[in-house]
Amino acid sequence: MSKVIDFLASKQRLEKNKLNDNLSLNKLLEKATVLKGRPLAIDSEKIIIPLTLKQLEISFSSRIADILLAQKSIERENLFCINYIANLFVRMVKNENVKSWCAFDYIKEYERQKDSLTLKKGAEICFFSYSFFCKEDEGLNSLYKEVGSSLYLNFFKISQEIVSYYMGKNFDLLGQITNQSIRSFQKKSPC
Repeated sequence: MSKVIDFLASKQRLEKNKLNDNLSLNKLLEKATVLKGRPLAIDSEKIIIPLTLKQLEISFSSRIADILLAQKSIERENLFCINYIANLFVRMVKNENVKSWCAFDYIKEYERQKDSLTLKKGAEICFFSYSFFCKEDEGLNSLYKEVGSSLYLNFFKISQEIVSYYMGKNFDLLGQITNQSIRSFQKKSPC
């Protein structure tokens, strides 16, 4: 049996999220190339602490862009997530609005309050944990991946925030690329 796809609704949803001009593949590739060319906050001999969290965010975005381009994972949705991921990690480093490090606490809170942002916060906790530990405990990371991806996709259904859709759809790939970025910072550290 054939499935009817409503392209008009999809186009309207994309227009609603303003993806037409600002997020064309060409513009995202240009942005990734600019990020790739930026000097990093880390020297090959020693770690240099960035002066600001914004510099850390830019350095992290640059590392992720480097890895995406090197792996030829240059799909628009992956490039679109670069700045979101870098911003997420800076917010986590600042411990901004982290009430719990357990995603299930956010699911319970969503059930009580019906505030869709709690789904996103739970997804971000899962992504942060998965990105740090995706090479460590396979069982636990499988849980992070499934729960985090589901939370992002459920948040997208409620909010229509397109980055949440891309994060949920590409959770595993983006988590592994983010892990490589983190490890590349660690390799340069003298510790």
